[in-house]
Amino acid sequence: TRNPAPEVMRRVARKEYLLTLTQDKADTWLAWAKATNNRTYLRHALATYRTADQMIDFMRWEHVGEGSKKFWREKTHRLYENAIETCHRLNQPDDAFYFFEKSRAALLADRLNELGASQLLAPTDQKREADLQKTVNDLRQKVGDLKVGDKTADSLRQKLLVEEETQTAFVRSLETRNPAYFRYRYDTSAASLQMVRQNLLTEGQTLLEYFVGDSAVYALTVTTGAAKLTRLNAPNYAQATRQFLTLTADAAALNQHFPDFLKTSHQLFQQLFAPLGVPKGRVIVSPDGVLLPLELLSRSPTDPDYLLRDYAFSYTYSAQFLLKQASRKPLVSGSFLGMAPVAFAGGQPTLGGSDASLNAVATGFFSPTLLLGSAATKRAFLRELPRHRVAQLYAHAQADSSGQEPEIFFADSSLRASELSGLGLLPTQLVVLSACQTGVGQTTRGEGVFSLARSLALAGVPSTVTTLWRVDNVATYRLTELFFEKIGDELPADEALQQAKLAYLVAAPGNRQLPPFWAGMVLIGSAAPVEQGTSLWIWAGGGVALLGLGVWGWRQKKAPPRWLS
Repeated sequence: TRNPAPEVMRRVARKEYLLTLTQDKADTWLAWAKATNNRTYLRHALATYRTADQMIDFMRWEHVGEGSKKFWREKTHRLYENAIETCHRLNQPDDAFYFFEKSRAALLADRLNELGASQLLAPTDQKREADLQKTVNDLRQKVGDLKVGDKTADSLRQKLLVEEETQTAFVRSLETRNPAYFRYRYDTSAASLQMVRQNLLTEGQTLLEYFVGDSAVYALTVTTGAAKLTRLNAPNYAQATRQFLTLTADAAALNQHFPDFLKTSHQLFQQLFAPLGVPKGRVIVSPDGVLLPLELLSRSPTDPDYLLRDYAFSYTYSAQFLLKQASRKPLVSGSFLGMAPVAFAGGQPTLGGSDASLNAVATGFFSPTLLLGSAATKRAFLRELPRHRVAQLYAHAQADSSGQEPEIFFADSSLRASELSGLGLLPTQLVVLSACQTGVGQTTRGEGVFSLARSLALAGVPSTVTTLWRVDNVATYRLTELFFEKIGDELPADEALQQAKLAYLVAAPGNRQLPPFWAGMVLIGSAAPVEQGTSLWIWAGGGVALLGLGVWGWRQKKAPPRWLS
C-alpha cells in the first residue's frame, strides 16, 4: 500500500513512466474496491491518486512549453475522473473538491504564479526572464503561423526548442539563487473548502463545480454550511450541450424551433441543475470544458421559465483563481478609459454609433479618458490600459473554435490573444468583452476555452464579461448600458448583469426577447461589488474594458436585427 515519497518522485528522470505505474495502481485499487465493496481499498485508491497528482505537479514544473502542458492535461483527465469517483463512493466531498480544482486551469494558474513570482526578482533577472519569455512567445507565434510546406519550418522549430531549453535552465538557476521566487512560482497547492467558505462565499451564495468525464458527469455544490457531491444522470452530455448552444446562437433557427429549444433546455435543467437543490440567489459556476449558460435553462418544457429570474450566475476557471485574485490590491490612477475606433483596419465594417454609446456610458464616470476614431489605435490601447481602472473599447473581433487565434481590431491594426496574455500583470480589474464570440476559442480538456477572455485572465485581470456567440448590435448596446447603470447602483457584478438582462427583456419587442439577443453575455471571474470613491463612480476595486465589439452598424429598434462579426 506504500507509495513513493515526494522527494523520490522529484528525482525520477522519466516521470511519465512512474506516473503510469502509480495511476495503474490506483485504478487497480478502485476496481478491486468496486468488485468487493471494500471501503479500505477505496481509501488506498484515494491515497494513490493523491500521489499521482503530486507526480503531475512535478511534471508541470519540467514541461515549460505550452504544447507539452496541454498534452498532459488531456492525458491526465481520466485520472481525475477516477479519483472523483472514488471520493463519491466514499462520500467525501472535501477530497473531491481537491481533485476538481487540480483537474482544471493548471496552465492559467502556472502563468499567474509566474507573473506574481517575477515581482520577487531583481531587476536584471526580471529583464532576463521577460526577454526569454518574449523570445519564446514570438517563436511560438511564428511556428503557429507556418504554412504547409514552409522551408523554414524545421529551423524555426529547432530554434524554438533551443530557446525553451535556455528558458528552463534560467528558471532552474533561480531555485538556488532565489528560493522565495521559486516557492511562489511553483506553488501547486489547491484551495480547501474551508478557504472557500471563509474567503470566497458570502451568506446565501453557492459555488457549483462540474466535472465532465468519459463515463460520468459530477457536480459539487458548496455553500457556507454544506458540500454535496452528486453523480448526474446526463447521457450524451457533450452532444446535448453542443446542440443546445448551436440552436441558442442562431436567432432564425431558434425562432422556427422554439418548442424544441424549450424541451431541450428543460431536459438539461432536469439533468444538470434540478438534482442539486441550489438555493435561489448568487451562484458561482466552475464549468468543465465549454461554458453552458445556466441562466438559459428552463424549469418548464413549454414556457420560457429561465433560471435567470431567480439566480445571478457568474463563471470562473476555478475557485483557486478567484481566491488568488481577491488577494491582489493593485492601484492605478485613471478611473475610466474609453476607446471607439469607429472605422477599422483590415477591411472591417464601420462601427457606426459606437462613439455615441461610449459617450453615454462615460457620463457615469469621473474624469473619463476617451479615444475616438483614428486615436483608438492598438498602441494607444496597450499604453493606456494599465493606467486605468476602467477601460471600454468598442471594436470588431473574430474568433472560432478551431486553432485560429482570436483577435480584436483597432483603427490601425489588430491585437491577438497571445499579445493580450503577454502584457504582464495588469491592474485593470474587470474587463467586459461584450462582443462576437469573445468567449470562444479552441477548447483543451482540463483547461477550458482559449479565448480573448482567457487571455486577459492570463494577464492577471480577475473579471471579464464576454460573449458566447455572434451578438446583435442594438441588443448589445442596450445590455451594456443597463449593466453600467446597475453597477452604478452598487450591485455585485453578477447581480448587475442579471438585472440588466431582466430589464432588457421587459422592454425588448417581439423576437428580440429570444436568447440569442441577450443570453450570450456572461460574467467570468470575480463578481464582488465595485467599491466607489468620493467622486462620481471612482471605482477603487474594479475596471471595465469593453473589448472587441464587432458591430455592423447602429440601427433603430424597428430595423431587422444585425449581428456582430
